[in-house]
Amino acid sequence: MLPKEFLGEKTRSYNGVLKFHIESHHSSRYPDPLLFKYPLIVIEGNNRNIVHSPFLPVTGGKYSIRLHEDEWSQLEVPEIPVTRMLMMFILQNVQHIFIRATEGADVKIARLRDVSMETAVPITPNPVSPYVAVGIEVCDCPKEYGGLSCQDPGKGYYRKRKLNFENSTDLLDQIGISVPCPCNNRSEMCDPETGYCQNCRENTAGAFCELCAKGFFGDPIKGSCHPCECPLVDNSFSDTCEGNMFDHVCTNCQVGYEGKHCERCSQEFYGTPAAPGGSCKPCNCNKYGSLNYTCDRMTGQCHCRRG
Repeated sequence: MLPKEFLGEKTRSYNGVLKFHIESHHSSRYPDPLLFKYPLIVIEGNNRNIVHSPFLPVTGGKYSIRLHEDEWSQLEVPEIPVTRMLMMFILQNVQHIFIRATEGADVKIARLRDVSMETAVPITPNPVSPYVAVGIEVCDCPKEYGGLSCQDPGKGYYRKRKLNFENSTDLLDQIGISVPCPCNNRSEMCDPETGYCQNCRENTAGAFCELCAKGFFGDPIKGSCHPCECPLVDNSFSDTCEGNMFDHVCTNCQVGYEGKHCERCSQEFYGTPAAPGGSCKPCNCNKYGSLNYTCDRMTGQCHCRRG
């Protein structure tokens, strides 16, 4: 199986050449008629498989296979020819490329080396190659689509497919259609394949900007997200809260704070956290002169022993 460099979006390699060198050491080689019954290459793309089987023997194990529909057949239904549309469909999302590197039953050594795949690049004033890629189209796509062949969603769109699209024989069902990112009007950007939103605005979060970000509460589907007041926006002692558009509960009060909005000091702490700039500090009671380690939660006055 070829590494990830040969996988993914490969429509720029249409009509290009896949080259490789196989070396197989064995005591006896299968006869060509038998060997040619087995695919030399299997390409899986978008869950569809095409195969290439050589028609003539190759000396030295050096192969140059063109990525053109005329040189491939369908693995599952070889009697149905591969069309250009199917070839482009598979190259749009190459998942695996398998190359057979053996030619006999008792293989001692099998090597695959010098693998390369031609890929078209835009023409520049100083091209690195004198050859022009034939068969690569450059389409003028509407805003909903992108890519040389309009095969990908455009900026701000994602690929949406029907339910159970894998079972459809219509390639368009498997490719899907391009629809706007479902981001609750809080972002125009999303992953082009999953539709998961990116860079949510207005203090929102979640796959579709449907949640409030950490430190905020509310209902962004029906309204907006507001900063947690724990107990004050500018004097907060909890980084999270939960609630609706009208009220909230702070859910992670720091040590020494308690209450619905972290507005009180806990036992053995004192202060006025509900006042601007206020906080809770540990009680500072002498263990010999105090009845216990607690103090007045606002003033810090200890409970002293008599005498």
